[in-house]
Amino acid sequence: MHKIRFVPILIFLVICCALPMGWGTQAGAASDVVKGKDVVIVVTVKSEESLQSLAQQYLGSIDRAWQIADFNGIEKTRPGQRLVIPLVPTRPGGIAKNGYQTIPVLYYPRITAKRTNTKAVGANLFAQQLQYLKDNGFKTITLDQLNAFLNFNEQLPPKAVVITFDTTQRWLYDIAYPILLRYNLSAAVFIRTDRIGQTGHLTWEEVKKLAAAGFDIGTNGSSAKRLTRVENGTDAETHLQALEAEISTPREVIRKKTGRSCRYFAYPAGASDDMVIALLKRHGYHAAFTLDPGSNPFFADNFKIKRSLVRKERSLMKFREHLATFSSADLR
Repeated sequence: MHKIRFVPILIFLVICCALPMGWGTQAGAASDVVKGKDVVIVVTVKSEESLQSLAQQYLGSIDRAWQIADFNGIEKTRPGQRLVIPLVPTRPGGIAKNGYQTIPVLYYPRITAKRTNTKAVGANLFAQQLQYLKDNGFKTITLDQLNAFLNFNEQLPPKAVVITFDTTQRWLYDIAYPILLRYNLSAAVFIRTDRIGQTGHLTWEEVKKLAAAGFDIGTNGSSAKRLTRVENGTDAETHLQALEAEISTPREVIRKKTGRSCRYFAYPAGASDDMVIALLKRHGYHAAFTLDPGSNPFFADNFKIKRSLVRKERSLMKFREHLATFSSADLR
């Protein structure tokens, strides 16, 4: 059961109720910055300041500019404007009186450069889908942000989405990566470490470049074999040892090769069981991803995160079906 952090929210509401009428649009306070119990900051916007610069200064990242805009009901700043900057999540779990936020996780099994008769997504279609995300206000988030949301520690943009791949093949770097960069969107890549450096696959330098560009590097095992399958004639102890190696080895390899921690796992073929989940937790993974379709609310199981498979479609209609970001419910 998630622990809802009511105290910061109550403090936040008390402070907001104590603010003078018109704080969101009027100037005239005695100082440029008013702090409220480390829960909110009230600022007077200067001529050189923007939502992005305020987010960088007070929230640590320009990517959090949406939080200031969303809370104050604005699209941009103007000099002399009074703004409240929330320092804690105001809607943990994305809960509202009429429902709750859900996070779609998209899984692309393959992107191709040319049209084919397969169900792989072509590069042009992939670009159209990313353009749709940008045009309709979707923002890609990191796996750490998703995990924090599921643990009730993070507030996400209203249209947060995760893009994922389970591959080490060259199309990821040669085709998908440049298109994602063009639209300033990121993704998570789950790699099998035994293929890195082989012909037709990524090199470790390319994996490091992806990580440096903001891509999450997870794993689907050393060899991406189905973890719930027991080979004929294999006893329980041997099977357990094989599972341990398949789960633990990639974390160490990725750390040594990239200098970054590997905290997330994608189940090969989407298959898991209680033993696999227990081993993932034992070896320090924070969350794991299935191939079950659907979007993820705050109460989703961190080790059974749903992902929607994206295949080639004739129109964007089917793609839009994967993008549910809110579930209606009367929570009053």
